[in-house]
Amino acid sequence: MVTDESNLINYLQQVLKKLPTSINPVERVSMLTYRYYLVVPYQNTYRILEDRSLYSGFYTAAGIDIDIWERISSTLIYVWTACLIIFFIAAYILSKQTYKTYLKQEELERQRTEMTDALAHDLKTPLSIISGYAQNLQEDVHTEKREHYAGHITANVNRMDKIIRKMLEMSRLESDSLEVRFEEISLNDICTETINRYKQVCDEKFITASTGGDAVIKADKSLIERVIDNFVINAIDNTPEGGRISMRILENTLEVFNSGSHIPEDKINEIWFPYKKCNTERSNTKGTGLGLSISRTILELHKFSYGAKNTEDGVIFWFKF
Repeated sequence: MVTDESNLINYLQQVLKKLPTSINPVERVSMLTYRYYLVVPYQNTYRILEDRSLYSGFYTAAGIDIDIWERISSTLIYVWTACLIIFFIAAYILSKQTYKTYLKQEELERQRTEMTDALAHDLKTPLSIISGYAQNLQEDVHTEKREHYAGHITANVNRMDKIIRKMLEMSRLESDSLEVRFEEISLNDICTETINRYKQVCDEKFITASTGGDAVIKADKSLIERVIDNFVINAIDNTPEGGRISMRILENTLEVFNSGSHIPEDKINEIWFPYKKCNTERSNTKGTGLGLSISRTILELHKFSYGAKNTEDGVIFWFKF
């Protein structure tokens, strides 16, 4: 026991110097075990000295060994389990998204291949005709048919030009630089103008055409005119002689009906892609095979839903605004 006050102070200072300098002195015992010390005056024996420092004749030094692993192991198990679950969820989401992207790329590649083959076929036919007629003109074969040959050459050149223009139009619609100008437009006005534009063609096939209803929507007028024009052309091409075409504008839907053959249900979603043929009865026209694909792109730009459905005596093409 140290009874001299000065000696006691020196002793305590020496003890404290051996401990790390922190609020609670601590020393490392093993890898994950630490020993914490706390030196406090014994009970209420301390007093205030003249220099206003505290002094006590008796001190108690307490120490405790803490195993960090023992303290945190149970919590770490939950943390690690949670991290593992989160990792598997994230991995699942990423793999699923990657697989979807892969399927989408594969589908786009398949469509590109089909479109290239179809385009090559559509251009090969008129090129062969032009080549044959040009050769006849060059060799003066059947000179009395020169006008006939020239007429067919011109018609097939125009056909190729139409195909190329459609391809360029679709590329323009799918580009990021296209600006969609929204304005209020009357669907009835557009439908009436479109029907009047093809009145002569309808009269030649004895087709009855009609329109009904009206709605004012916010859209790009020139693009929506293109959609309705494509719907009407498709309807005319696939309506038999003496058939009918009707355009109805409902509360939030425009429908274009044409009488005639049905579209096979397993092909009804494919007709919106380039050069897709639904069946022989509805594919014997001279169109480019890009009209409905262009319409699909325009409607998706406007975020309008669209589709086609068979009815009892024909087919309806529609879009909702």
